[in-house]
Amino acid sequence: MPRDAARLARAFALFIVAPALAQAAEGPILRWEDLRAQIAAQPELLAARAALDAATGASDAIALPNPELELARGRAETLAPEEPADADTWELALSLSLRPWGPWRHERAAARAERDAAAAELDAARRALTRDLAARFWQVAHDQRQERLLVETEAQLARLVEIAALRVQLGEARPLEPLRLEMELETLRAEIRAAAGAARLAREALGRRLGLEPAADFSVDADWDTLPPLPPPAAADAPAHPALLAATARGKGADAAFAAARAERWPGLRLGAYRARELDSESEGLSLALELPLFDRRGGAVTRARAEATLAEQERALVARELADALAAADAEARLARERAQGLRQAVLPRAAQVLAAAEAEYRVGETDLVTLLDARRAHADTESDLLAAELAYRLALAELEALIPGDDHD
Repeated sequence: MPRDAARLARAFALFIVAPALAQAAEGPILRWEDLRAQIAAQPELLAARAALDAATGASDAIALPNPELELARGRAETLAPEEPADADTWELALSLSLRPWGPWRHERAAARAERDAAAAELDAARRALTRDLAARFWQVAHDQRQERLLVETEAQLARLVEIAALRVQLGEARPLEPLRLEMELETLRAEIRAAAGAARLAREALGRRLGLEPAADFSVDADWDTLPPLPPPAAADAPAHPALLAATARGKGADAAFAAARAERWPGLRLGAYRARELDSESEGLSLALELPLFDRRGGAVTRARAEATLAEQERALVARELADALAAADAEARLARERAQGLRQAVLPRAAQVLAAAEAEYRVGETDLVTLLDARRAHADTESDLLAAELAYRLALAELEALIPGDDHD
C-alpha cells in the first residue's frame, strides 16, 4: 500500500505541476497592447503614409505656370553705306502661358481629391492591419490554450492510469483497463505534439511579423475568462468607412479630371509685354498669342476622362454595397459565435464536468465501467475544444466587425 500511495502521489503531482512547468517555459509574454504599439511601424502603414505624402506633394505641385522672362542683347549696324552707324540693342520680354478657362483649377481639385483618398486609405490600412494582427494574436492564444488544455488532460489521464493499475493490483479491475487507458494516453500525446507544432508555427508567423528574434520564443497573455461585448451600432451621423471615403474622394477626383479635360480643349493663350531698343528707336508693347487647335483637339482625353469618371462612380457604389454586406455578415457571425460560446460555457461545459467528475468517482469505487469513463472524458475534452473554437471565432468576428464599423478609426 505505501508503494501504491506513492504512485498516486506522483500522479497527483503530475496533474498539478505539469501545467505550471509548461507555462514557466514559455519565455517572454506579449499582450494585445504590445501588438497595438507595433502597428505604426508595420510596412503596410509606412507605405500608406508614404502614399499620402506623395499625394500631398502632387497636390502642392499643381499651380499656375511660371512666367517666362526673356532678355536679348546685341549690336546693330546700318546697311546704308552713305550713313554708316552702329549701336547696342537690347530687348526685354515677359510672357505668361495661360488657359483662362482654368484646367489647372480642376487639376488642383483632382489632386486634392487624390490626397483625401490617400488619407482615407491610411485609415483603412490601419484598420486592416489591426484586424490582421488581432487574428494572428488570437490564433496564437487559441493554439497556446489548446496545447495547455491537452497537457492538463494528459496529467489527468496519467493519474487514471495509475488508479487503474492500483485497482488491478487490488483485484477490482480487469488487467486490460490500464492498457486501454495507456492507449488513450498515447493517442493524447500525439495530439499534444500536433498541437504544439501548430502553436509553434502560429507563434513563428506572428514573431516574424513583429521582427522578434527568435521568432517563436514568446507566449501571449489573453483573457479567455470573459467575452467582450459586441460593439454598439454606428451612429447615424458617424463618418463613413475609410474605404468608402477613399472611393468617394476618387470619384470627385475623376469628375475634376473630366472637367479639366474639357477645359483643356479650349485654345491656350500666351500673354506678354516687351520693351526693346533698336538702332535708332525704342519700343514697348503687349503681345497676345493664341493656340490654333488644328492637329490635336484633345477629344480622346475627354472621352477617356468621362469613362474614368463613370468607372469611379460605379466603383464607389460597389464599395458601398460590399461594405454593407460584409458588415451585416460580420455582425451576424459575431452574434452567433457569442451565443454559441455563452451556451457552451454556461450550460454544456458545467454539465460535462459534472458527468466526468461523477464517472471518475464511480470508477474509483467500481460502480461504473471504463467505457463510460472514457466517453465522459472525451465528451468533456470535446466540449472544451468546442468552447475554445467558439471563443476564437467570436474574437475573429469581433476584429472583423470593428474593422468594418463606420466612423473614426478605433485605434
